[in-house]
Amino acid sequence: MVKNRALRVFAGVVVAILVLAVGSASAAAITVDDSGGADYLSIQAAINNASVGDVIEVQSGTYYENVVVNKTLSLVGIGMPLINASGSGTAMTITTDDCTIDGFNVTGSGTDWNGGDADSGIKIMSDDNTVLNCIAQSNNYGVYVFESENNTIENNSVYSNTEGIYLLYSHNNSLISNNLSSNTNRGAYISNSDNISVLSNVAQNNDYGINWYISGNSTVFNNSATSNNYGMYLSSSENCNLDNNTAYGNTNHGIYSDSSGNIFTNNTAYSNIYGLYTTGSSSTLANNIAYSNKYGFYTTGSSSTLTNNIAYSNRYGFYTTGSSSTLTNNTAYSNTNRGFTIHTRSTLIDNNAFNNGYGFWIESDYNILTNNTASDNANYGFYIYIGDYNKLTKNTANSNSNYGYYIIGNYNTLTKNNVSDNSGGIHLTSGGASRGSNLLIQNTIINNSNYGIYLSYSGINILMYNVVSNNTNTGIYISDSKYNTLTNNVVSNNTNNGIYLTSSSDSTLTNNIVSNNTNHGIYLSNSIDTKLLYNLIFNNTNTGVYLFNSGGGALANNTIDNSNDGIYIDQGTTSQSSIYNNTLLNISNHGAYDIKGLNSWHSNYYDDYNGIDSNNDGIGDSAYYIAGNDVGLRDETPLMQPHQIIIPDNDYNNENTYLGASFTVKAGTAILLYEGYSLVPLQFDVSGEKVWFELRMNGNRIDDEVLEIGSYFSYVGSQNQLILTGRLDSISQADNSMKMDSFYQFSQPLTNREILIGDTSDIPYPNPTITLPNPSSSLVSDIEGDSRLFTMNVNQVSDVTWILDGITLYTNTSVTTASYYNGSAQLGTHNLTVVAENTNRKTSQKNWTWTVTEPSAPSITLSSPSSASISDIEGDSRTFTTTVDQVVNVTWILDGNTIQTNTSIQTASYYNGSAKVGIHNLTIFAENVNGTDQNKWTWTVTEPPAPSITHSSPSSVSISDVEGDSRTFTTTVDQVANVTWILDGNTIQTNTSIQTASYYNNSAKTGTHNLTVFAENTNGTDQKKWTWIVAAPPAPSITLSLPSLVSDVEGDSRSFTATIDQVANVTWIFDGIILYTNTSVTTAAYYNTSAHEGVYNITIVAENANGASQNKWTWTVTDPNLYTMQLQKGWNLVSTPLTPDTPSVNTLFGSNSDVILPVYSWNTANKQYYDVSTIEISKGYWILALNDTQVTFAGTSYSE
Repeated sequence: MVKNRALRVFAGVVVAILVLAVGSASAAAITVDDSGGADYLSIQAAINNASVGDVIEVQSGTYYENVVVNKTLSLVGIGMPLINASGSGTAMTITTDDCTIDGFNVTGSGTDWNGGDADSGIKIMSDDNTVLNCIAQSNNYGVYVFESENNTIENNSVYSNTEGIYLLYSHNNSLISNNLSSNTNRGAYISNSDNISVLSNVAQNNDYGINWYISGNSTVFNNSATSNNYGMYLSSSENCNLDNNTAYGNTNHGIYSDSSGNIFTNNTAYSNIYGLYTTGSSSTLANNIAYSNKYGFYTTGSSSTLTNNIAYSNRYGFYTTGSSSTLTNNTAYSNTNRGFTIHTRSTLIDNNAFNNGYGFWIESDYNILTNNTASDNANYGFYIYIGDYNKLTKNTANSNSNYGYYIIGNYNTLTKNNVSDNSGGIHLTSGGASRGSNLLIQNTIINNSNYGIYLSYSGINILMYNVVSNNTNTGIYISDSKYNTLTNNVVSNNTNNGIYLTSSSDSTLTNNIVSNNTNHGIYLSNSIDTKLLYNLIFNNTNTGVYLFNSGGGALANNTIDNSNDGIYIDQGTTSQSSIYNNTLLNISNHGAYDIKGLNSWHSNYYDDYNGIDSNNDGIGDSAYYIAGNDVGLRDETPLMQPHQIIIPDNDYNNENTYLGASFTVKAGTAILLYEGYSLVPLQFDVSGEKVWFELRMNGNRIDDEVLEIGSYFSYVGSQNQLILTGRLDSISQADNSMKMDSFYQFSQPLTNREILIGDTSDIPYPNPTITLPNPSSSLVSDIEGDSRLFTMNVNQVSDVTWILDGITLYTNTSVTTASYYNGSAQLGTHNLTVVAENTNRKTSQKNWTWTVTEPSAPSITLSSPSSASISDIEGDSRTFTTTVDQVVNVTWILDGNTIQTNTSIQTASYYNGSAKVGIHNLTIFAENVNGTDQNKWTWTVTEPPAPSITHSSPSSVSISDVEGDSRTFTTTVDQVANVTWILDGNTIQTNTSIQTASYYNNSAKTGTHNLTVFAENTNGTDQKKWTWIVAAPPAPSITLSLPSLVSDVEGDSRSFTATIDQVANVTWIFDGIILYTNTSVTTAAYYNTSAHEGVYNITIVAENANGASQNKWTWTVTDPNLYTMQLQKGWNLVSTPLTPDTPSVNTLFGSNSDVILPVYSWNTANKQYYDVSTIEISKGYWILALNDTQVTFAGTSYSE
């Protein structure tokens, strides 16, 4: 087979091709069969001879070709024909738009990876093409799309290639329903290509199933990636949407993304190491399922959002290390290790973890967990490992095989959580007796198999309003801890003790209800300096309060009812306890029992005391002896009456009940607290969901925080003690304020800690501060009958009362802004007072002095026109408008004559539809009970000017055209007029009553013409003209499609084509012989199918009414074993298809005076030009010619 076919020259049969503007023929069907019987044996030959829009049908067979589709065609394979590139180049290259390739098997590409020209099975380098139902196998790239858009690659099988489908710098393409398998690197590789649709593809047994690199905004739907190393891999590819995809059985990641802003929805990942793994920020994962992976969902990027996902039967369900992530309504179950693992600050809301190893594993600070459920897990429900400042609210932990909550950390807040039916309730440890400062408020801990609340090595904690009941062991167990405060808790029906402190000190237990526990109500073991105050302890089986080797504290104002022993002190230390003002009732054995008798007992009530009170001072006349000692210990002042027993409302865990103080405060305003503290909201975010506030000590900033609605804050003092805590309930953008509830302040000293603020009434409100924004001045003036709005602001929520001249008008309750409106001011001087009263009944007031006077006479303003002197033209219309500052009757007077009256108005108008020539006075007169006013316009009306003409198109007064051209002339007149058109002195057209007119000439005549336009109306006349020069047309001009010197080889075919700039008759002359004539054309061609050796002149003559012109080609046809090298003036880059018989440069070119020696070639090794002595086939050479010339020599062609 002869190569260099493109270098051969065409000659032979004459064929005429006429290009006429009469429409195109319908697409032809062209057939190809390598075994014969079709139009062509090769695909490329069919393409070369096809027309745009043709369909080429290729029969099954093997075609050893490098096919180039360089025109818009449809190629359809019948029986999956095989195109084999034979290890070199690309099997099929598409270089033009709108092609369809259907049903081919491409294989055997070369291995060149050279960027945009890499060897491939199918290479697309154009737009809007479709490749479908093809097989690409055993290629370098299976399908390669380079710098092309809007292509569709659909339903193809791409396998056993180095790269499967590769898109490079190609946007807006679609990959649909392709099978991508067993490719060495990637099934599909999308690089630097945006807006790609990847739909319903299957990628299996590749290194990367589908890989994106720097390719954003892709839509990825319903794909499957299985048995790859990486299933779907997004690198530096942002804002993609992956929906309803499946990734399973991949060696490493099912779905991986290191890019921000991607959205993953409804995907399924199973049997991978990582199911769905994201490292990019702001990722969104919703409604996905991950199972049977090592990690179901693994996120490391910040600000990720995970919603409604399900993870089951993994080792780890959800695993996040990215900060500021939000997990909402996700479910993790049957994961062997952990349901949820959180390593950085995150928010978890409404998630469910059940039947896992651990439900929630938190190993970080500042997390927010709300309304989550952990149940039936093999270990802890919620496990916080060395985590501080976490907020857990309204979560549920039940039926877990270990503790519901196990917390190692400090400054955590647990509020309104439900902990039930676990092996233990809440276990809290902080790594030291004086470390902790955790806050437990309003939690319900019931029916757990061990301790309800267990504190070990954890101090300075506060437990408030918790319900701890029906636990199998002790309700609240505190070991090796200091400075804990337990207040207002309900501890009941526990199998062992109610509250048990061991090896602990400096704790305070106040206002707790401890009842119906099977052992002791409160049990202190080896614990000193503990205060038990105002507790209600009843119906405990053994002892109300039992002290073993403990002392140094105080037991005061407690009520102990219905137990075997009341207060029982066994082997007390040398530290003395003070026991006073307690009430001991219905004790079966000993009301008071003190073995060593070292403690101080006084002023207690003992219901078995038999003494009398002779002086009615409430104290018995005789002492009460304390049992259990031999030192005669006694209470010298026993009380005669018990303290009144009041069981408080303990509905602490009602869904809508938040205990503590609440208050509303505006931005920039301080809420004053105790011990020098204050809280100041500084700024609210635009969404009204966050507040930035500042904490101050004695007016100086000590801390600040940004808090979301529904979240808690905590402030810890220098000794790690909790000082302040509260919850942001709401934000009002209307008055720029926030409401905080569940607010508490605790005293700073570690000993004798108090709740300084536990209720709204405890807040030390200052007097409210009133400001008067409208009117801002306290002195206000109005006119009788006016309306007035008074508005006040107050810096606290207050009741606001309005008082006018000593008479209370009304009260606005619980507001920070209020208004009073008076619709009709009464004559006189009035005092309007506003009084603000806050929650603590502190008040402040301010007042306006409001002076109302009689009205003045009306005043007229000329609104339109605003000038008192105006000018118009006769016949114009004019509207006059006036405004009066009061309601009046208005009279209009024109030149002394009343023309119009308007009654009871403040704005009036007079309309004149046709102005008369002259100078007029238009007077307006306003009158009401307050007096009169008048004003006037001087109105000058003049006669109109004559009309004026403007040349609109053409705007130039001198124009040029060619004979036969068409031309439109358009003029504009500034008034309505009659217009007359005059051409060379002859009236040719008249337009009446117009302002714009046109004259059209469809065939210009040669010559210089004057076109005059004349406008006339009652105001006068005007005229203008164009000078119009019309020239004769030029003769036609011929352009040749080929150079004037043409060379071919005998037997080749050749097409000669020419373009004429006018419609003309074209005659073809071959060596002086007229071949034929094309009539009335602008393009013509002559086709010779078999060239004969010789030198010919091909002349083309174009002729029409404008004249004639001609051009020609010199056509040299040589022997097949001769080659004529065409050289143009200057440097020429040439090669030869023949091996010259005499390859010497001097022999070939030395006799041609137009060729300058030496001849140069390029050395690729050292990258330099060098001069050559011989010419070889198929190599490139640089030759310098002084003029256009040619060199002919004999040689031998190269054969395969």
